[in-house]
Amino acid sequence: MQGKCKRDPEGYRDDVLMQLQHYDALRGLFMLKPGKDFKAFADLVGFLAQVAASYPRDIPNLHVGLLELLDKHHALLDPHLRRALVAALILLHNRGAVPLTDLLPLFFRLFRVKDKQLRITVFRHVVAAVKAANKKRRDERLNRDVQTFLQTALTDENETAAKKALAVITELYRKRVWGDARTVNLVAEACAHPSAKILVAACKFFLGQDEAAEAQAAEGDDEEDSDEEADKPKTGVGTKAGTSSGVSKEDVYKAYNKGAKPERGTFSRASSRAFRSFATRVWSRFSPLLCSLPRAPEEEERSSRKRVRSGEHTSRSRCVLDDAAADDALIYLLLSRVSPGDDTQSPRSLRPTRRRAKERFDSIAFLGFLAPDEKEKRARETRTRRDETRRDSRGDEEPTLTNPALAYPRPLLRSGVSRTKKKKQEKLKRQMASIRRANKREDGTNDPSARFAAMQLIDDPQAFAEGLFRRLQGQGGPLRFEAKMLLIQVVSRVVGLHRLHLLHLYPFLQRYVQPNQLEVTRLLASAATACHELVPPDALEPLLRQLVNQFVHDRARPEVVAVGINAVREICLRCPLVMTPELLQDLAQYKRARDKPVATAARALIALFRELAPGMLEKKDRGKGTRRSMDSRNVFVLFFW
Repeated sequence: MQGKCKRDPEGYRDDVLMQLQHYDALRGLFMLKPGKDFKAFADLVGFLAQVAASYPRDIPNLHVGLLELLDKHHALLDPHLRRALVAALILLHNRGAVPLTDLLPLFFRLFRVKDKQLRITVFRHVVAAVKAANKKRRDERLNRDVQTFLQTALTDENETAAKKALAVITELYRKRVWGDARTVNLVAEACAHPSAKILVAACKFFLGQDEAAEAQAAEGDDEEDSDEEADKPKTGVGTKAGTSSGVSKEDVYKAYNKGAKPERGTFSRASSRAFRSFATRVWSRFSPLLCSLPRAPEEEERSSRKRVRSGEHTSRSRCVLDDAAADDALIYLLLSRVSPGDDTQSPRSLRPTRRRAKERFDSIAFLGFLAPDEKEKRARETRTRRDETRRDSRGDEEPTLTNPALAYPRPLLRSGVSRTKKKKQEKLKRQMASIRRANKREDGTNDPSARFAAMQLIDDPQAFAEGLFRRLQGQGGPLRFEAKMLLIQVVSRVVGLHRLHLLHLYPFLQRYVQPNQLEVTRLLASAATACHELVPPDALEPLLRQLVNQFVHDRARPEVVAVGINAVREICLRCPLVMTPELLQDLAQYKRARDKPVATAARALIALFRELAPGMLEKKDRGKGTRRSMDSRNVFVLFFW
């Protein structure tokens, strides 16, 4: 009836008005007491939402009643009815009957409902609606209203609603719909939320870690799909040349489906019953000729022992082929009745055999009843015969499984995933990975400056870093170690990027500088990131001494010493004045260490100070070409020392 009402609105106007009266009566009953008999009401709401655009005068405010019902009884309604009402509101919004700003308060209240599918639907619609509004041109008024509402939602005491508000902001930033400073500062404000989950999500946003996993978690899809569906690429809408992932649809089909996809104008076995009857008649007529072909001696002996098997065809029996065997009979006979050229069973001696088999197959291929995938089946059976020949030449016993050259090959070919399919799937995954890497290089997502671009848009980075550091020290409740590591990384990155003075950060990091510390490499990288040329050397000297004493000594393992020297080099690269000549000369002696990583790290440190201050090195470590410029560079060092 929906199609008829859309095609002829005036002719079915009375019927629509009758359904509208029935809707008003049912909605009044559900407003008083939400019942369990909701199917008729859900169907009626879906019908009116579909035809509301055709009757703008008769159904002007359908969304008002739905909003009122959901706002009052969203926790008591049946989940199926609740989803049907939300789907009707989404349809009305897509057709321009209700603005997004009227739906946002209700949608964020629905985020508190324990209905995962509903939360996913609402989240995706909010993101898609804002993205569609900014597709042709930026809708600044809508963006401002939505951002104002999300700013209020971020301060909500309910953790789920605040987390969804943050997820909407980060998803729109990731999709490059919102990229202004206000969006970044909204995420910065979310770091002050008392919930640890929201704090972790905001820190991951600033670090740019695992955007795909963050988007999946934001949508609420925590359950993992099956391996087959997760690994299988999604084909997009496009031409034959490519899909949304840049790979052709034919490649995806051939990799994840049985057989080759029939092109236009080719023969399809499954869609033609006349083919099977024709193949049966041809088999009945030409079977004596085909059975008279010379046979291999070992096959003659085997066929004398095994005449009839269930599901197999004998050598000289006349039978009517079934649906599965009609197109395989000819190639089966050709490959099983060609005798080898000599008695030797080496793979090289089978080449004339395969060549004669191909010639005989091509000589009768004009019959036209071979399926498009026969070439692949012939290749499989040829490989099977080759493996058997190699096994016989080694003197191995015959396997207990059925020989595909004697038994009917259909069950063996159709069981499991063939090696050819696995190769195609692996090749397809490599192609898609290379395409994604090329796209990242073009977009510049691998550039560190682009990766941490959000930190550059923070309005007050000093206050932001101090607030996170207070949270790191324990204010606002205890945190897990993973959350602390994220906070350390964010604070260090902000301090190093904006050249901030946060002198209490370095003594705080000093307590974690130990070889047996968990995630010590990430911690050392954060410590080096927090250093810059404006930090006083006196503030960094205790941290550097702790690093050298704990990592660089004779009893430490070689990998620990190498990590320590590399960390010292990174700190001196950002703040060279923290290094003393005595300490530098002691570390330079590791250039003759037996372990290559330690010697490489020491030589890298020497090469760094050959450029920065060669006078701090011993004379033998200064290298050639540095004596002339040593005096001018040492003036800079002696001025500070």
